[in-house]
Amino acid sequence: MNSVPWGGSEILWHETANILAKQGHNLALATPYWQDLPDPIAKAKTELGAHHSFVLIKKKSLFRRATNRLLRLQSLDFHRNWLRRHRPRLLCISNGNAFQGLVWMEAAIAENVPFITIAQAHADFLSPGDREALKLIEAFSAAKLNYFVSKANQEMVESQLGWRFGNARLIANHSFHLSTKGPLPWPNTPNQHLRLACVGRLHPASKGQDILFNVLASPRWQERELSVSLYGTGDQEQCLRRLASLLGISDRVQFMGHTKTPASIWETHHALILPSRYEGMPLVMMEAMLAGRPVITTAVAGAPELISHGVNGFLAEAATITHLQLCLEEAWQQRFNWCAIGQTAHIDAAARGKVPPAEQLASEILELVQ
Repeated sequence: MNSVPWGGSEILWHETANILAKQGHNLALATPYWQDLPDPIAKAKTELGAHHSFVLIKKKSLFRRATNRLLRLQSLDFHRNWLRRHRPRLLCISNGNAFQGLVWMEAAIAENVPFITIAQAHADFLSPGDREALKLIEAFSAAKLNYFVSKANQEMVESQLGWRFGNARLIANHSFHLSTKGPLPWPNTPNQHLRLACVGRLHPASKGQDILFNVLASPRWQERELSVSLYGTGDQEQCLRRLASLLGISDRVQFMGHTKTPASIWETHHALILPSRYEGMPLVMMEAMLAGRPVITTAVAGAPELISHGVNGFLAEAATITHLQLCLEEAWQQRFNWCAIGQTAHIDAAARGKVPPAEQLASEILELVQ
């Protein structure tokens, strides 16, 4: 992704690269520039011998319209030169959204380098204009395969382009490090107080924390034994802290920052809440379900493919205050069943997690280059 140095979207390509490197294949990585190189990339360089380059990223400015074509040509030249230097047998383009990797696809086509794409998420506001759409259709058609982590993301892209993929494939994106053992013990809290964990970067435009805050501000939730812990970081943390103060819910919302041991969250929390506006297939849903915790989330992207409403979690029909309010109210009325719902969630997630996605992707990559 171009917005943060590391996140759930990086797990699939990184674990796949580790598998291929350990089988003796050479790796070359290209990522956006970050002042502090994420540990997994640093280890890939030192332990796997991967060659790493920073990629030229187009920057927005007041002169964007006037300079956009020049910046695009410069970026394309950079990417083509990178491909000429490394001459990969296959280029894997892992994107935060389906359209993000167009310049890489165009460069690969120009340099006759076979490639695959991975879309980790998508959003309805990303609809391209006619000219851009034709470029994307041409690029996607040239790919060996286009991977999506949810069927809903693929269908959204097809709707935006007015075109069907003939070379798309679904793939899960959870880590092979996830434990499928039995669920964790149910947390005991004073006065049957319920603790929800909201896990993800602090970015309301995608993660919808502002929607949740407005729900919690209603009188009924002010009177109930319930609080929310926010795990994650982002450059809108202070905005969210001010919003919590403005709505009078600062005593019900805790900002926990980043945790290096996400599994430990579920030792003290009863459910996951994700009020997302757009997603792919959030890894944290699998983590929570495997821990035996119900998921309360919006019915966006891959959530309905994993969550059955009232069975292993709860789905809000849309990412709005009204719909999340209705969903959270229904969940509250069933709160004494949450432990049993979490047990079902664990069974469903464990069945899904039997085949590590990175092993599948590594195997399919090797088939494509043979």
